[in-house]
Amino acid sequence: MTMLEGAEFSVGSLGHFDGLCLIVPRTEYERLILAAPGEPQKAVFLDGQHSFRGFTPSGRNWEGIVVPNIRVEVDLSSAVSINRHDAPIGTIVREEDFLAILAGIQGSYGFMEPHKIPLLSGLPPCQGDSSVGFHKWQIVLGEGQAKRVLRTFDVTPPKP
Repeated sequence: MTMLEGAEFSVGSLGHFDGLCLIVPRTEYERLILAAPGEPQKAVFLDGQHSFRGFTPSGRNWEGIVVPNIRVEVDLSSAVSINRHDAPIGTIVREEDFLAILAGIQGSYGFMEPHKIPLLSGLPPCQGDSSVGFHKWQIVLGEGQAKRVLRTFDVTPPKP
């Protein structure tokens, strides 16, 4: 069970919040969503049949419990050399000066194509074109003794 103080969350729709936030469902008809900062705003489903599918929330009313001020932490033991064509969607990617999630977005021919949706930018730049992916990661709120893990993810591909 995850406990939050009243000041740590709000309730509303996705388009009314800036910055990285988690939208937690209140009903079985709502979805767990990671909302990324930027214009236009991008978001990623984190559960259900559309897990790790990205979308632009304009024109739709995606509502739920909004938890701002979250952070994404990665498990260093799950680091992999990142290749856009073989990394599973849901992988967290660190390259250039940003941290991103690899999300499936429907392409022009109807196929899901992997795209990096930046979650945090302005980080110290990586050297050259170096990058790394992480299959295990978590969403946290708070720091130090007050840190709480809201959700953990493991997108490690099954061994053949």
